[in-house]
Amino acid sequence: MNKSIISLMVTGLVSTSVFADVKPMSTVPAQPNEQVTLSNYTHAPFNQWAFQNMGIHPSVMVARDGAIKDIPQALDPEIVQHKFVYGDDVLLFREAMINDHTDGYIILKDGKVLHEEYFGDFTAKDHHLWASSTKSLVGQALGLLVEQGKVDVNEKVSAYIAELKGTHFGKQTVRSF
Repeated sequence: MNKSIISLMVTGLVSTSVFADVKPMSTVPAQPNEQVTLSNYTHAPFNQWAFQNMGIHPSVMVARDGAIKDIPQALDPEIVQHKFVYGDDVLLFREAMINDHTDGYIILKDGKVLHEEYFGDFTAKDHHLWASSTKSLVGQALGLLVEQGKVDVNEKVSAYIAELKGTHFGKQTVRSF
């Protein structure tokens, strides 16, 4: 086996065991080995704290406009008991969420909430980093609008977002954007 691969594997094992007892930002002031920094905020165990406290990066809250529409519920408590195979393991859905250090999730189907759950001290009203998940959500929403005939992928973006008229982005088609 290649020496660099062995080194990488050993480093991974050592770094995991080194951080087993680290509780990021749990004291005031935070101990040096527990501080979340720009160099460790994407790595466990620091990432869970960082993704709930993104002040480490410049950020802005975008205010919503208008009333919030309640989403009807069709709660299904059996969802968390759903089993699936991952590698050689059979896991319950809820176990997988907990084992993956998920902060919270919501399951929607046919416009109704089937299940919603939060872990640790994270709640439905807390802010959280979305990062690349935003692209997936926007892409799915756009796909639905295209399917419903409300968006034409060959139309210029500025036809849908007037603020982009006269800009490079506004001149692109929805498909190329």
